[in-house]
Amino acid sequence: MVKNFQLYSSLLEDVDSSTEHLISLHANDKDEAINYLSPGFEPNLASDIVEAYTQWIPGIQKLVIVPCDGIPVLTQADYNKCSFYQPNHSSVIFRRSYSGCYSEQDSYLFMVHLSYVDESWKIEKLELLESSD
Repeated sequence: MVKNFQLYSSLLEDVDSSTEHLISLHANDKDEAINYLSPGFEPNLASDIVEAYTQWIPGIQKLVIVPCDGIPVLTQADYNKCSFYQPNHSSVIFRRSYSGCYSEQDSYLFMVHLSYVDESWKIEKLELLESSD
C-alpha cells in the first residue's frame, strides 16, 4: 500500500516549476497520468485522481498539477496507527484515524480499500469520513 501512495505522491509532487504552471514530470497528458497510477490504483480511481488534481493546458500542450489539498497519504510511519479488516482473500480495508486536523475537536476516519488484482494489491476506493470519536 505504501508503494501505491508513493505513486500518487510522485505524480503530484514531481513537477517542473520553472514556469507559472506545475508541469508533471511523469505524464504528458491525462491518459499517461492514469497509466502512471495504474500499478497501484484501480482504473476508475486513477481516473478520478487525475481529473481532480490535474488540468490540461491547451496553450502549452502540457498536463499541469492543480495546487490544492489532497487526500491523506499513508506511509510506513502510519502502520502502527492503522487497523485493517480483510473481508475476503482478495480484499483488505485499512483504517487510520486523524484528530485535530482543522480544529482541536475534529476527528476523521480514513479508509483505504485494496483489492488483489493481476497479482498485486491495488487501491480501489478511498473514504474520508467525519468521525464522532
